[in-house]
Amino acid sequence: MYPHTINIDWLQIYLHDENQGIENLAMIYNGKSSYEFKKAEYTSRQFSQVYDIYDSDGDHYAVLQRIPFSNIISYDGAILKLANRELYKSTMIDTLILFLEYHRFAFKSISRLDICFDSNTLKNGLKHSTLIRGLQNGKYLKNNQGQAKQNFEVQSKTNRIMECNSISFGSLSSAVKTKMYNKTKEMNDVKYKPYIVESWQKNGIDTNKDVWRIEISIKADMTNIVKLDTGETFRLTTDRLKLSTDIQNIFYTYAARYFSFKINDGKKNKTRMPSLEIFPERSIITSQPIRITLQNDESRSDKIFLNKLHRIQVELRNIDDNTLSAIEEVRRAFCIATGLSKYYNKKIRIKNERRK
Repeated sequence: MYPHTINIDWLQIYLHDENQGIENLAMIYNGKSSYEFKKAEYTSRQFSQVYDIYDSDGDHYAVLQRIPFSNIISYDGAILKLANRELYKSTMIDTLILFLEYHRFAFKSISRLDICFDSNTLKNGLKHSTLIRGLQNGKYLKNNQGQAKQNFEVQSKTNRIMECNSISFGSLSSAVKTKMYNKTKEMNDVKYKPYIVESWQKNGIDTNKDVWRIEISIKADMTNIVKLDTGETFRLTTDRLKLSTDIQNIFYTYAARYFSFKINDGKKNKTRMPSLEIFPERSIITSQPIRITLQNDESRSDKIFLNKLHRIQVELRNIDDNTLSAIEEVRRAFCIATGLSKYYNKKIRIKNERRK
């Protein structure tokens, strides 16, 4: 085991706003709630109202967007993004649940979740920069999302490339994106965050050396996880983010699929190459992210219906010809409407003929 931290670094959730008919939340809650709502003078792309919310200590707590412009979003839909500082508090989820209850918001789903792994080095002392160079020269190969984007530190006088300080995988439209970068450099260049440094120090990370971050960014349509041993699926919710062990398990589940590597030993089949171990020893991963879309659900339901329809045709006895013809007409029309004609011929009809 080597010093590291695993934290949530972005949490944005979709809510149902039960404050309908209230034009300005500041007029209702300021002075009554322990939070202060400040209505912005601008709008967002999707919502007509934006609020900055501050806690009783005057610290920025969250940004709330409500009252959607488009009827594509439910009229009572709202988005809440927690402030970065809040995410590093151990009571973050308990505080959030109380906030939602008091201010009449109902949690519906996670719209974006970023989880990060911070350390000085990787397993067995492997440097992050060494991993990047290995990916550049083919010594290491990435599983899934192999196309990488890289950022280099360039020496200003000679334009000579000094060091690659970040590498990312996945496009802007990807449901899951990963990035590995020099977090110390980023905070020195952009914004220093003392609460992050404090979490490093508490977990034994040497802040006198560069700290690197491996970040996994998850969008709403990839927040479903399937348990490989039982087939049970569940969706990520705030209840599953309460404990640090839960957050760690989620990180490792996604990392196993989206941030894992092979040692290139020359074999043609990459799956047979030895794995490059970069994270601490832990139990075997028994779950996997899965995309469940409405289209997939509908397609599955359509196939179940088609199978039942076929069984009616072949298994029921004493059906007159007119009824059979009517069932066949329904079956054909349904196959055309759903695009399942090929599926029916290959998976249902031929399979049934082989059984005869």
